[in-house]
Amino acid sequence: MKKVLLFLMLFTTVLIKAQEVNLEATFDFNNPTTLNPSITPVQQSNSGIPVYNKVFKSGSINLSFSKLENDIGGSVELKTYVNTLTDQFVYRLNVSSHIVVNITCEENSGAVLDSLRISNSSVLGDLGLIHGQPGQQIGKYWKSNSKNVTSVSYYVTVSPSVMDKLTVYYSAPSETLVPSSTNLDGKPMESFSSLALTFNKSGMSVEDASGIKLTGPQGERSVTASASGSTVTLSVNPAITEEGQYTITIPARSFKSSEGYENKELQYTFTVQAPRNTFDFTSSDPEQNTPIVKVPNGFILTFPERVGGVVNPSSTLEILDSNGQRVRSLKAERLGNTEPDNYSVKFTFKNGDGDITTSGTYTFLLPEGVVYNNYFDEEASDHGVAAGATFNPQRTLAFIVDETLDPTKPHDSQTMKDAKELLKKTGIGYPSANSASRQTLVRLTTAEEVPTDEELENAMQAFYSETDVTMPEVGKWYAICGVNKSGRKLYLAYKEGVVKLDLGRGDAALKLSGIENGKYVFETVDGKFLHVLKAAGDTHVGTSESNVTDNNTFLNKLSLSRLLVDGVAAKETMGLLTINGSLGSDAGTGVPQNAYALINFSTDIIVTSADDQVLHFDEELSNAFSFAETTEPVLITGIDPEIIINPFTVESNTASLTLVFQNISKVTLSDLSKVYFSNSAEGTEHINGTAANILTAISGKQNEFTVHADGLANGLYYLVMPEGTFSYTGNSEEVNDKRLVAVFKIEGNGGGGDQPDDPTPPTPSTDFDESYESYSFNLLDCIGRPNVDYIADTDLNNFVIYTFIPEYYSDLVCDPSKTVTIVRALSGSPVRSGHFEPYPTFAKDYPIYEGRKAIRLVLDQPFHAGDLKYKSGLYAIQIPAATFGDANFGKWLANPNSVSPSMCKVNKKSSSHSFQLNNSLAEPTVSIENIDADAIYGEQRVYDLNGRRVAEPVKGGIYIINGRKVLVK
Repeated sequence: MKKVLLFLMLFTTVLIKAQEVNLEATFDFNNPTTLNPSITPVQQSNSGIPVYNKVFKSGSINLSFSKLENDIGGSVELKTYVNTLTDQFVYRLNVSSHIVVNITCEENSGAVLDSLRISNSSVLGDLGLIHGQPGQQIGKYWKSNSKNVTSVSYYVTVSPSVMDKLTVYYSAPSETLVPSSTNLDGKPMESFSSLALTFNKSGMSVEDASGIKLTGPQGERSVTASASGSTVTLSVNPAITEEGQYTITIPARSFKSSEGYENKELQYTFTVQAPRNTFDFTSSDPEQNTPIVKVPNGFILTFPERVGGVVNPSSTLEILDSNGQRVRSLKAERLGNTEPDNYSVKFTFKNGDGDITTSGTYTFLLPEGVVYNNYFDEEASDHGVAAGATFNPQRTLAFIVDETLDPTKPHDSQTMKDAKELLKKTGIGYPSANSASRQTLVRLTTAEEVPTDEELENAMQAFYSETDVTMPEVGKWYAICGVNKSGRKLYLAYKEGVVKLDLGRGDAALKLSGIENGKYVFETVDGKFLHVLKAAGDTHVGTSESNVTDNNTFLNKLSLSRLLVDGVAAKETMGLLTINGSLGSDAGTGVPQNAYALINFSTDIIVTSADDQVLHFDEELSNAFSFAETTEPVLITGIDPEIIINPFTVESNTASLTLVFQNISKVTLSDLSKVYFSNSAEGTEHINGTAANILTAISGKQNEFTVHADGLANGLYYLVMPEGTFSYTGNSEEVNDKRLVAVFKIEGNGGGGDQPDDPTPPTPSTDFDESYESYSFNLLDCIGRPNVDYIADTDLNNFVIYTFIPEYYSDLVCDPSKTVTIVRALSGSPVRSGHFEPYPTFAKDYPIYEGRKAIRLVLDQPFHAGDLKYKSGLYAIQIPAATFGDANFGKWLANPNSVSPSMCKVNKKSSSHSFQLNNSLAEPTVSIENIDADAIYGEQRVYDLNGRRVAEPVKGGIYIINGRKVLVK
């Protein structure tokens, strides 16, 4: 038993000194969304979120966790429990053995600890002060024994600690406030009337403004002070307009925040000065923004009064063309020393460059401070600018040169102009720099002897038909789009693992990762490889409906070539390419097939076909694609929203229904107009209720919304929320904005069953071969658990079917549209419905079943621990006929015309054996820390009750296998 000192009084009242403020920091684990960082708890009893690596902050106090040197340590979790009296979730901080809990003052804050309190409802277990820590402890209270304690640490020896609230009392120096920002920018101002000081504290007030002083050339000025929110404003009236330097001095403790913090001594200096950049030119020769024959070497700007001097800047004065390229460098000088020349500045070209005579628009930037109206000494080599001198503001001049205005210069014919303009067309799909047609056109347009229009026309036609075109470069990213004859574009957008057509360019980015034997390999941002666009329902083997494959094979080698279409002028298809590649092998003959990617613009779908080898370029069908270089997209590795409607079943359409985001803390309803009810998850039909708004945000909750089902009849409903319905702000992880669907049921008058039968009639199965029988099934949590007598309700979440003899059938394929039902075995009343989905990692998760294929039951509404707490008994899974079958059945599901139903082996209508459910008797998941609770028996990852891993279990012993206690017989 530890000896403790009984305090007669835990907290004493002390006088607050002027230089100190008493503060309080609270860590409320039962309200985890109020923590910093915020935590969204798991909505399932006895489940937790690891928080060992987090540092919680409140005011100047940090709460963190660590392990002693050479200590194996344990875990820290924000755990969810159920209050048995209210049946509501509660949340606690669960600190296991060998964990150090650290309460520390933030570095450089000046704060010191006074006392702390762990709430009475907390369970301390073996949590106690580490030996040698300052202060004294009585149970759940701690008191500092000095005024310089900045940290205290607790340690859990054996029994874990469960805390719901920790309050820390501390003091800090009050004179710490300095503004986070002011309205001074360091530049001279025309006048001064106020200084705004913004602090990082709220509730600012003015305590004593009598000591604030403003001094300048005219002496001291009186200052008034006011406060609002986090800003304090100092004002003078009338405004200061006299030029000079001024200083504002603010004594310490003039202002105070609502928490009691006060300002340090502050001082600010500023300059009042009338604008100096007012010496602007009045005219230019030649005139800007007007067509002129040339920009002469020595153009002139004229000013309203005598120019005192010119200062050429350290950076180069230059004239730029329309592409931003420098065409002339120049210098500035006074035109002359006598009137009227001394009113003008001349700009001459350097390096002996002559006049600019080529047609185009040219710009000249005159920086601020080149031309002055006054100098100390005009004759001295080092001129000094006189006090009060003004100078030019920054100006940009535009000169428009039109060489046709020069009557002495021969003019280009329209054909020559067209040829020169054609040479400007560069990039992917256009004639390459070294192509014969481009070199010929360059030679003709630059020849001293002007070619005939016929020669130019022939060269232009060769340019239009050139097949030696610029191609994409390895390592660069491209936006690829299909183009029809009228120029309409459909981009190859890559989103959620699928390449599909999209009007927008946002998700269209593919990298050319390699060129192999003249064929191009394009890669997605997540490392998959593009193949030739595959039409929906295409039966060729190898390619994927997603238009990408995980591995780079011959399927991903694409041929790109200049698009030339019979009957279409080459000029119309210039800059466009075709994409040709393998479609895989014909499903019936096994013959490899190649095809040109083809888009139907009347339906906006891919219609690529190996049978269509004629190239198209019209309004409806087009094999044309354009490539534009783009930037590498950001790979979003965000979290998907997990949503649920509570409760699942209500007896009235006016009952309370709540939509909850279970793994996201802050959600905003962006577009309510998108939301609707439907009778299917696909949302093909809209069902209208009578409520004005289907969803409304719940006050005080940042991730919960009320669902208004007013006007809906009894039945099963899907709440459909298309992409863009919500926005997610303030979350530490990127959240994927996607289509969301949640399900609930209106039963009315206490109707029987927890979920109705699926109203969709089953697919007729009379024509199938119902002989698929070589399969096994089990609950995943029962795999590796011999002699399981009882299961928990959550075990029913994971029912799996897997092949018994891998070689017996060609595959195990499921029909996800078939409704599978969990029923009470004796009464047959349904309790949950779901559907099967592929389970591709089954053999990896359970190596003892290597080579097996598996499908997994996905429930529309998973069980939470305790859902069937008072409904023990036998439960079974009912599976309709033709819910799963062999490879031919998979082909039939993809295309009913591809194979005869009689060639498809499928399951008969069946029911699993009964599982005995009893939550209280089911073998519980163990609570020993630091073991791989998800490990399985087949991998020999077995632990004894002390948490030690063993190679082989001994018969008659109790071990932890798959996270549960098992008696090995």
